[in-house]
Amino acid sequence: MVLAKGLVVKLLRWDRIYLVVFVAAILAVAAYAVVVFAPLIHLSSGSRISLLTNGNTLAISVSLVPVLVAGFNLLVVPKRSAPGRSAKISLGFSTLLMYLFVLVAIWSVGMFFTPAAILMTAAAVASLVPRRERTVIANSP
Repeated sequence: MVLAKGLVVKLLRWDRIYLVVFVAAILAVAAYAVVVFAPLIHLSSGSRISLLTNGNTLAISVSLVPVLVAGFNLLVVPKRSAPGRSAKISLGFSTLLMYLFVLVAIWSVGMFFTPAAILMTAAAVASLVPRRERTVIANSP
């Protein structure tokens, strides 16, 4: 229980934009797992197989693009402070790239990555909102 409490406290100290990017990355990894391991391919015999059992390495590697985009933003966006100019630009381009992937692959696997694209949009928009300066008073947490 103590480990979980420490993890929650550590997550709450992250910047809100980094937290949204982190959740987007988790959703992208979950969508990739569904795309690779779930039986999505319908055969003419009536059975279903997954991309992994089909051996379609091109589709597996192309589906890795949103995971890499979200993972790259985890490296660029700072954990404890507001994002700088480079992080804002990265979030904007990453959001555009995620939506392009979703639109191009919508008839096959793109719909699985839509929640991650929506959260990337939220992070990009939230990074553009100006923040107030925080005043710290002595002896306050």
